[in-house]
Amino acid sequence: MVSCTKVQILSPEILYIPYAQGELPAVLSGKEDGPLLLAIDPYREDLFPDPALSFLQEDFLLLECGAPEKTLPGSEEELQTWQEAIRFFRKERNYKGPVGVLGSSYGGYGAFYTALREECESVLLLSAPADWDSYQWENDLPEDYLAQLGSLTRTASGDGSAKQAENREYTGEVLLVQGANDHNVSLQQTQRFREQCTDLHLLLHQDGHSDLLHDAPDLLIGDQTARELVRQWFRETLSGEGSSLPAVLQQSNIDGKFSAGTEETEEKVCPLFHGAAPLPLLPFPYSEKETAVLSEQSLCFERMETGLLQGNPLLALSFAGEIRSQRLCAALYDIAEEPFPAYLLQEELGEKLPLSADGRSFRQTLTKRKLISFASFPIRERMFAGMPPVFYELQEGHRLQLCLWLCEEGEVRLQELQLSIEKGMSPSLRYVSAAYPRPDPRRAPDRSPARH
Repeated sequence: MVSCTKVQILSPEILYIPYAQGELPAVLSGKEDGPLLLAIDPYREDLFPDPALSFLQEDFLLLECGAPEKTLPGSEEELQTWQEAIRFFRKERNYKGPVGVLGSSYGGYGAFYTALREECESVLLLSAPADWDSYQWENDLPEDYLAQLGSLTRTASGDGSAKQAENREYTGEVLLVQGANDHNVSLQQTQRFREQCTDLHLLLHQDGHSDLLHDAPDLLIGDQTARELVRQWFRETLSGEGSSLPAVLQQSNIDGKFSAGTEETEEKVCPLFHGAAPLPLLPFPYSEKETAVLSEQSLCFERMETGLLQGNPLLALSFAGEIRSQRLCAALYDIAEEPFPAYLLQEELGEKLPLSADGRSFRQTLTKRKLISFASFPIRERMFAGMPPVFYELQEGHRLQLCLWLCEEGEVRLQELQLSIEKGMSPSLRYVSAAYPRPDPRRAPDRSPARH
């Protein structure tokens, strides 16, 4: 006869953790003698346990923190208050065990910031930015937008105001969960985490700016749901045995299955245009739907392609006319004559994917064009420009389409266009190149790099 031991779950306890300028509201629940998990959600407005995180209560002591009082959102002071939560437990409650941290979007930024400055063994980041400078650039945000959020650091490691920490490296284990169709926090941010982490795992799914634990907790990843995978991640990394997950798990854009691979890739250079063509003036798009509409009015180039594209699409361009560093938009599409199933974000769902009835898979939609990558950057007479990385498989008979347009006034003509993109059989973190990459001087010594 098998004996079962009932896990003692704490009744929720509301805490107000003191810090220099006020108090940090938090709620404590879960396994009394379990490893400590700090969940950061700057947007929460209540002090009730989050039902989406209740599956963690049987294994972990769960401390859920909201936004601190009397600090500017995004300021160094706000970020430091989440450190105080860990210090409070170690000092006031004599906690001596391992610590894990998790957060989504800006909460993920705060989680990584906290892990860099406190002794944390494990981090879970969901759709989290690492570099505020490139995040602002990728989303065409006005300068006063981030100024309103306070003195944001450029990177979680302290690349902005905290100069003394700019070379900081995280030595614990990190699981970065990222949407391949996230047009808010793009895959470009992955490189910054890779540079700062010695042990980074990437889970790449087909959704947009999504928190899987809230938006798709029953999504099947192999033979596990997203919840089960996260529970396994923290069990292994906080017990000291280390994660058994592969370095990269990627969801196919064709059949939705997750896989890991190790095969090599090679770079393919595609000359697309040489001549003179005026660039149309169109607005900057803020959604996938807007991008699709504007692309139909843009300057487009097509070529037949088949196979897996992975890495940064790199554009070599030259222009003539009234060049004043106007912003250029570039959209890369998979197109076909006949409709094909693809993962298309839906505006009514907040730029996320629809789920199947049982919530265990994302639903595909029939389309003749699918956005693969989008970027905008200031133009120069001759330049290289890197688009956000892609992990995307083109099927037989499909074409790769690149659409270009100006989103600032000026009579500008495209003179020359060349696209370089990596092709291969499997995803690998080493093929995600740095934000705004420098060109290879051996390939085109006469051209200056784009902003990077």
